[in-house]
Amino acid sequence: MASSLASQGKLADLSNKFDGKTPVRVHFLDNSSKVFLSERSTTVKELLQQCLQKCGVVDPSIILPYFGLYESKNGGSIDGALDMEASILDIIRGWEDVGVSDTAKFLFMIRLYMPCLWGFQQKDVVAFRMNKPKSVVSLETYFDEAEVVDVNCLHLQFIQAVYHVITGRYPTTSEQALELGAIHFIFKFGEYNPESHRPGFLGNRIVEFIPIKHLRGGAAVTEWENNLFTRVQTYANAASAHAANSPAKKASRNNSDSEGEEENEEEEEEETNSNDVTKVAYFRRNGKVITPQRKYLELIYSMEAIYGSTFFKCTQHCSRALPDVVHVGVHHHGLSIFDKTKKLVRMFHIEDIYRWGFKPNLMFYFEINEENDLGTGCLEFDTAEGKVLSDLLTDYAMAFLKEREREDDRHEQMKAGTFDIATTHSRVNHMTAPSSPVPVSGVKAAPPKGPAGGPPPPPPPGKGPPTRPPAATGSNSITRPALSKRDAAAVRIQAVARGMILRTDWAREDAAILMQSIYRGYRARVLLSQMIEDLIKEGEL
Repeated sequence: MASSLASQGKLADLSNKFDGKTPVRVHFLDNSSKVFLSERSTTVKELLQQCLQKCGVVDPSIILPYFGLYESKNGGSIDGALDMEASILDIIRGWEDVGVSDTAKFLFMIRLYMPCLWGFQQKDVVAFRMNKPKSVVSLETYFDEAEVVDVNCLHLQFIQAVYHVITGRYPTTSEQALELGAIHFIFKFGEYNPESHRPGFLGNRIVEFIPIKHLRGGAAVTEWENNLFTRVQTYANAASAHAANSPAKKASRNNSDSEGEEENEEEEEEETNSNDVTKVAYFRRNGKVITPQRKYLELIYSMEAIYGSTFFKCTQHCSRALPDVVHVGVHHHGLSIFDKTKKLVRMFHIEDIYRWGFKPNLMFYFEINEENDLGTGCLEFDTAEGKVLSDLLTDYAMAFLKEREREDDRHEQMKAGTFDIATTHSRVNHMTAPSSPVPVSGVKAAPPKGPAGGPPPPPPPGKGPPTRPPAATGSNSITRPALSKRDAAAVRIQAVARGMILRTDWAREDAAILMQSIYRGYRARVLLSQMIEDLIKEGEL
């Protein structure tokens, strides 16, 4: 914690100056912080809601379950996510009881890395606009077509990704480290300045851009800094070359009229900055300028095996096909097994995992189809964090179901022509849009036509007004020929049936796990009672 900031213990002493409310400082992973006033009844969930509102994200109530408030008792290491219903003041009082109130702090972080937090248009929306199945849209194509719809959520992703890279949670090669570090540098300091951006400029701050692992790898720090500036200069030169060859620049060269030159320069500047929130136009995607944050995250999102994984170091002896020492990564797709260098070994989709569980402070296990080359259908991993791992996977499973329902709902709206970016979670954040915001290309198609290209057919007789708002006009709406009444009913019935079957399966699974846990507890108590009786008979008690 920076020395210029009052500790949480000192802030708590100021409650008498705020009508009994306690100032609570929440730290972010970019070394910034915000102070909120907490009442006696304020919970972790309510403080998270305030954080998201303060950050200006779109629909904070929808994405709130995917964030977490973490505590750091020593002010350095992160201890874990706090329970949503825990009282903030009780947590602070607990710090005082163990004498850590001067070092302990709250940290705001993403806990569940769901795709809806990427800050881009949802992939299913992009696929529908392209008239393609989502499964055939590659990541590169998705990046080409997707617009940023929540700049603040994207920024939260950015600062957390930077943290995971420089701390080594996301492993990188030397080349990746330089590329990511250069993009971060451009975000931090803007345009490259050869007069000042040279070895010695960063000093100890080099650790903010290059992972510690690489800095300790043998090469001198000055060499890393020099290589970093070389990469930044490469981006700057490429941007200058593009600007020199732009149509506006060529037109200005051919125009001898000074007034015409000024107009062309203004036109070029507008072209350069219209799709960016900064004046640095070093990065482009599909012909459009993109921000350094987006460029950085596109590289991170492309690390599909690594991005979004929460790692747990474990040992295992159940399969010879796996290393003895592994990292189990939990993510929104399911589970991945990595070796000790975090190289991907196996991945298991959440829909292919039959069940999972843990033994307190001993192990975590999950079951899959026995017909595999691992030699077992039950994989067991020795770890003291089995409960944390199991709970995290459960939360991802529930989030997976919730997002699947939302995707089904979006799909129905898009087919019916009622989907509107301005009235869904995937909408532009107008509250904090810059003066030259990123234009959002919505999803637009031809309106439905009647027979022989005439006007749309009237609604079926007896139907009242639609239950959803009418489709918006302009670039933010999707319109598609409406389904027939029979087809629409079939689609709806299928969606309801799928949801019911899935929820029923989950309920049965929960019931089975509950019954098993009750039985295991009963059996343990019987064995314990028998053991005590034997000890009494033998005179040892």
